Formats: sequence, C-alpha cells, structure tokens
Amino acid sequence: MYCLFERQGKELLRHRKNALSSNSLKINSLKETARMAKYNTKKAPVIPTEINKMGEKSFKLLAQEELVSTALTTFIQSSYYESENEIVNRLIKAADQCDPYFVAKLALYVRREANMRSVSHLLGGYLATLVKGKTWGSKFYYNLAGRDRCFPDI
Repeated sequence: MYCLFERQGKELLRHRKNALSSNSLKINSLKETARMAKYNTKKAPVIPTEINKMGEKSFKLLAQEELVSTALTTFIQSSYYESENEIVNRLIKAADQCDPYFVAKLALYVRREANMRSVSHLLGGYLATLVKGKTWGSKFYYNLAGRDRCFPDI
C-alpha cells in the first residue's frame, strides 16, 4: 500500500515539474516578445495635407490616382461642386502628367468595364496628337470605338 502512494506521489511530482517547466517556457517566450517589442518603433500617423471642395481635410492624390478616380466617378456633367468645364480641365491636367500609354489603357478600361463613353472618348480625343507614330495607336482607336464604331464621337 505504501508503494502505491509513493508511486502516485512521484507521478504527481513529475506532473508538477512538467507544468512548471511549461509555465517557465511561457514566461521565457513572453520575455522574448517583450525584448523584441523594445526595438519596434511607431510610425508617425499620416496627416491629410489638402482641403477639398467641401472644406474638409483630404489627402493629395498622385496624377494617375486623380485621373483614375475622376474618370471612373464622373459623367462629365455639372454637379454641386464643379461645372463640366472644370471636370474636363481636371481630367486633361491629370492626363498631361501621365504616360500616354497609361491614359490609353485607362480609356479602354473605362469604355469596356465601366461602359462610360463620354470619358473614354474625351481621353481618346486628348490622345489624338500624342499617339501619332506609336505602334499601338491604330489598335487603340479600333478597340476604343468598339462594336458600334462610334469614330465620329471621338
């Protein structure tokens, strides 16, 4: 009977040692994490630098970002904040700062995926003088016109 209790006591001690060693592993890993976190640095938050037409703080967009966002969100119609001429001028100004091949790809994307003829034709008309002599120019206008072959609109 004594041997049975002694054996159970030894097993109990072994389980406690294992539990203590696993707890020490957890503590060591927490210490390691704390040591690693010591070298992490916090980045400064990004602060808006522009004021939009609504009078709120906003971020400055790159020329390509502005061209894409304007092309995909406008029907070239007057709105509360902008007239048609202001929208067109903003598109042309952003397109001036971008690569003509990027503008051509955007015009095709706007025409095919967003089904927006007015913006794609505006960009196609803008590219007319810039595409001269390029190998991709004729293919671009063929694809831009689409099935209905609306070359007079461009």
